[in-house]
Amino acid sequence: TMYYGYWRGVVTELGGAVAARAALADLGRAALPHLAARRPREIEIDLAAGLPAAEARVDEVRPDSVRVRLDDVVLGIIPAVPGAEALSSRHLRRQVAIWLETPLGLALALRGLDAARKAPAAPALELVSGS
Repeated sequence: TMYYGYWRGVVTELGGAVAARAALADLGRAALPHLAARRPREIEIDLAAGLPAAEARVDEVRPDSVRVRLDDVVLGIIPAVPGAEALSSRHLRRQVAIWLETPLGLALALRGLDAARKAPAAPALELVSGS
């Protein structure tokens, strides 16, 4: 495959397998302090405030991962992806759909039931007019 061919070319250009392993080890050692010093940024958003507010918060912070709530119910986490760019508003709706579809649907259904329970009882309908 092209992927294999690419890496064969890299190994050849580095002078063979031994040199490629040494270069890879050096690269890993050089990256370790940087990777250890940087912790993924995680924020929490509440979808009860609306998607535009959540998207604005994500654009403000540009986190790596997001803990998502709906009121007091934690729906889950949109996880950090190593090597990926930080999250932005253009990612949020799709990531919520991918990672949190089921818990969000359940939370919205429960929220609707709670609202119905708290609403005043509707007056009985008079199906036959009493004359």
